[in-house]
Parts: sequence; C-alpha cells; structure tokens
Amino acid sequence: MDPATMVLVATATKGVTDIMASRQKAASLEMQAEAAKYSASQARQEGEERREAARMQAQDIRGQGEDLLGEQKVQFAKAGMLGGFGTPGRVSEYTRQHVARQAAIVNRQGVNDWQYGQDMGNYYTAAAKSYRKGAKRARRAGMWNLGTTLATGWGKFSSLT
Repeated sequence: MDPATMVLVATATKGVTDIMASRQKAASLEMQAEAAKYSASQARQEGEERREAARMQAQDIRGQGEDLLGEQKVQFAKAGMLGGFGTPGRVSEYTRQHVARQAAIVNRQGVNDWQYGQDMGNYYTAAAKSYRKGAKRARRAGMWNLGTTLATGWGKFSSLT
C-alpha cells in the first residue's frame, strides 16, 4: 500500500473514531440527563407525599387532643370540679397549647420536607440541563475533531502526491 493511501485510510479511521466517541459520550450524557430528570420528579413527588403525611399526622394529633380534652372534662366532672376554672382550667389550657404546638411542629416538618423536595428537584433539573449542554458540546466537538482530522489528513495526502 502506498503512503498516500495509508494516510487516507488512517484519516478516515480517525475521523470515524472521533465521531463514534463523541456520539457515545453524547448518548451517555443524555442518559444522565434523563436520570436526573427522573430524580427531580421523584424528589418533588416524595416531598409532596411527606407534606401530605405530615398534614394528616397533624390532623390526627389535633383529633387526639380534642379526645383528651373531652376525657379531661369528663374526669373533672366526675370529681366534682368545674372544668373552666382553677387547676382544671389550667390543665385544659396547657393540654390545648401542647396539642397545638405538637401539631404545628409536625406540620412545619412536613413543609420543610416539601421544600427540601422542591430544592432537590431544582438541583436535579439543573443537573439535567448541564448534562444536555455537555451532550451538545460532545456532538459539536466530534464534528470539530472530524473536520480537523480531515484537514490534517488532506494536508498530509497533498504533500505525498
């Protein structure tokens, strides 16, 4: 095989290799982008589910608190105490405050979990965008490498003929 033909074969091989490598890298980055997009939706959904679970738990706490207040009133009445005055009144008020505080803590945790889910969703969405840009750059770099390979190969071929 003469040197000019060898240069042409080497140039073509290198060009094909450049294109294949860039396509493979782009495909890998696209897959990472899809995975990040899925993770974003999962994080948002999980945050929403946690917020809803916290809301339901806070409602349960309030309901149990109402039951406890009712039971206290019954016990105070059985003991002959007036429920709204003195010690029974303070106990009932403390119970109301404690129940409201516990429900608020649980509800706030649910909101925090939801916000965390939103933040993670935004993080993964940004990552997906970055991966897609990387894939675009990889495809462009493959074409650029092909062009420079062909230009270099043509220069070598021209000098040999």
